[in-house]
Amino acid sequence: MTLRETRRILLDGNPVDVVVDGDDLVAGDGRRVAIADATHLPPVTPSKIVCVHLNYRSRVEEMMTSLPKAPTYFHKPVSALNTHEGAVVRPEGCKWLNYEGEIAIVIGKTCRNISPEEAGDYIRGYTVANDYGLHDFRDTDSGSMLRVKGADTLCPVGPGVVEGWDFRGKRIRTLVNGEVKVSFAYPTAEQIKRFSRAHLVAQPKANAAAAACVRSPHELECTSAH
Repeated sequence: MTLRETRRILLDGNPVDVVVDGDDLVAGDGRRVAIADATHLPPVTPSKIVCVHLNYRSRVEEMMTSLPKAPTYFHKPVSALNTHEGAVVRPEGCKWLNYEGEIAIVIGKTCRNISPEEAGDYIRGYTVANDYGLHDFRDTDSGSMLRVKGADTLCPVGPGVVEGWDFRGKRIRTLVNGEVKVSFAYPTAEQIKRFSRAHLVAQPKANAAAAACVRSPHELECTSAH
C-alpha cells in the first residue's frame, strides 16, 4: 500500500481534511495551502485515548522499577487533545512537566478479541503523539492518572495520520536538543490484541500512550524509523 498522509486544518475558517502533496496540503475540492501557512487541527477526533503504562525502558529505569509481565493502561480524556505546534499549558507552580514521545495508533474500524496477526487489518494509520504529564502529582495521586496526564492540552497529536505504513520492526525516538531520550518497549500488535479483550475498540481512536512536537524553549523531535 502506498504511503498517504492526511491532515485536518482550518481553511477559510472551517475544519477541512486535506492530503499532503509535497509542500502543500490539498482539500477534496482542489483548494491548496502551503504546509508552512496552515493552521493545524488534531488529525483525528477520537472517542477515547488509551495509553500504556511504562512502555519505554528508559522510563522503567528512571522510575527504578521493573517492566511488568503484561502492560497496564490508562485514559487521557478527549479534552486533553491538542494540535501540532499547539501551546501546552503549564499550570502555575508546576515543576515537573514531563514529555513522552509516542506512536499513536488510529483505529479504523470496530474490533474485539482479535489476535496480533489481525491487528493490522483494523488500523487506519499512525500519527506522532506526545504524552505530557504533570509529574508533581505522581506521588500524591498514586493509582490515578487523571491529574497527572489528563489536564487540558497535554495530548498534542499530529500533524497528520500516515496510512500504509508497516509498523513491524519500527522504533520511535524522542530527541531533545538533538539528544535521544527514550526507546520503545512493547510491540504494537500485542497492545491492540490485549486491549481488545476487555474493551470494544471503536473507530476513530488514538491508541497508545497518547501527537506532535510542540513549541517550547527546547527542541523536541519525535520520529519513527527502522
